[in-house]
Amino acid sequence: IKDFGARHMAERPVLVRPGMNATVRRRPVAVHETSHPAEPVSVAGERTRITSIGRTFVDMLDLPALCGGMHHVLDVWERSARDWVDEIITATDALGVQIVKMRAGYILSDRLGIADERIHAWAALAQRGGSRKLDPDGDYAPDFSERWMMSLNV
Repeated sequence: IKDFGARHMAERPVLVRPGMNATVRRRPVAVHETSHPAEPVSVAGERTRITSIGRTFVDMLDLPALCGGMHHVLDVWERSARDWVDEIITATDALGVQIVKMRAGYILSDRLGIADERIHAWAALAQRGGSRKLDPDGDYAPDFSERWMMSLNV
């Protein structure tokens, strides 16, 4: 109030950010804040915090543990990614996270057989590294993709 002034307080009350319950339907709520948030999309003329379908697919690869685990993520990609390839590639490029490009590239090209020059360009970025795994939460596996320089630990 000191900095803002009492006169302004009467005109514009300070908004209080609504709280959130610790549980919903008897299940704990997990809150995750990302270092690379998505751009809100316009729905019915309003700015909302809904991500595009391409970004949703990309987010699954960034943190698969928050999406049911990598086995579930692979199921979703194998069932639906072909329908959204262009959106997925665009969102992957926009995110700019190399390991996500490697995971997306491996799934799209090696598992789903999708050929696209943009995916081919991601393969050129692949580099050996001690932490590159298809499933970030799984142990290393001896099965390895030379093209994507990544342990195929799923």
